[in-house]
Amino acid sequence: MEELSPLSPHPAEIAIALIAVLAPLAVFVASYRRSRCLFDRTQQESVAIAAVSAIFWPFWVIGSLITWRAISARWAEHRRARRSPVAVP
Repeated sequence: MEELSPLSPHPAEIAIALIAVLAPLAVFVASYRRSRCLFDRTQQESVAIAAVSAIFWPFWVIGSLITWRAISARWAEHRRARRSPVAVP
């Protein structure tokens, strides 16, 4: 195995840096979609909620794990509503 340069980052540092960037980004997108689709918020409200969620992403992840069943049920209801034809008067 090759010796790493003293200045090259350790693989664990690379993994931590990736998590530090990708986790808030994933939470931002998921929170925005949840806010827009499930709770019918405006775009500005959804962006604000998503930004705060991304800043405090560990708490958002814990909250999502706790409320997993309720959120899954709401997503299923949302998908069913989108699939069913809309009655036109």
